[in-house]
Amino acid sequence: MTAGLSGEALGDLALIRAEAHRWLGENDKAEVSARKAMEALPRGSARWYQAAGEVSVAASRLAHRDRLAGLAEVLSASWSEQVSAPEVTALARIVSQMSFAGVHAEAAALLGKIEAVAARFTDDTVVSTHILYAQALR
Repeated sequence: MTAGLSGEALGDLALIRAEAHRWLGENDKAEVSARKAMEALPRGSARWYQAAGEVSVAASRLAHRDRLAGLAEVLSASWSEQVSAPEVTALARIVSQMSFAGVHAEAAALLGKIEAVAARFTDDTVVSTHILYAQALR
């Protein structure tokens, strides 16, 4: 059901669905909805990064390591020293999920990228929390 929505509005709805499915433990549906959100939302927007984080949680819970690694590659490829808070948060969520999935070497490499910019986000409690969480899972 799309309620006649398209474009970004459809992406927002898909993201809400992904979050709801995650809370209900419906990980397969959460992953599908989060991927649909990523396709419909503007790439690089805060909501797009939020959808990427949702994909990572679902993929990890479903042991889809290849999809998790692919998502990490997508975010890592566009990484620069001028990253935004949503981008750092998404990558930190992915690193955490990679740790849970047992993909430790790749997670450590990505965590290094995050740690290189972490000082810029010390006043942002949301970003800092995700960074600290990812670091704790090493």
